[in-house]
Amino acid sequence: MSDVVDEAVPQEDFNRSVPAKVESEGDMRVAVATDLAGLLPRSFVHNFTGTAAERWRMMSLGENASEPGGDLPSSIIIPIDHWYMHRIRLVDPQTGEETEPIRTVLFAGEGKIYHFVSDGVAKSLAKIIAAFGVGPYHPPISVTVGQIKTRKGFKTTVLLPAD
Repeated sequence: MSDVVDEAVPQEDFNRSVPAKVESEGDMRVAVATDLAGLLPRSFVHNFTGTAAERWRMMSLGENASEPGGDLPSSIIIPIDHWYMHRIRLVDPQTGEETEPIRTVLFAGEGKIYHFVSDGVAKSLAKIIAAFGVGPYHPPISVTVGQIKTRKGFKTTVLLPAD
C-alpha cells in the first residue's frame, strides 16, 4: 500500500494549471491531449465554471474528496456533472519508490464526490470528454464503476455507461 506525500505546489506550477481546453476537429471535440495525459508535472484540469472563487472552492472540494469510488458496487449510478483530474505523489513504504498517478474526481451532485486513482478511470473520463465535450454536463452523464482485465492480466477500474 502506498502513502500520499503532502507536498506544496510551487506558485509557478499553480499559475500554469488551467481548465481543460477543447479544440474542434470536424465533428469531434477533443480535449487537449497534454492536459488530459497529465504530461505537465503537478498539473490539473477540470470543467468548473463560475467565478474564480467558485472554481477554487470546487478544486478544494475535489482535492479533499473522501468517497473512494473504486469500492462502489456496480449497481450504484454516478451522475457526473463536473470532474477534476490532478497528479498526486505516492511513495511505496517498502521500496521508497515514488510514482505520480492521476487522481480522477467525479462530482455527482447532492454533495457526492468520488475519487479514483486508476488509469482506467482517467482513460474512461477521456472517452466521455471525447464523446460529450468537456462539460459541465446538464443533464448529468450517468456511469457505473466496473472492473476489467488488462492484456497483462491485471484488473483495473473503469467507468461504464449506466443503462
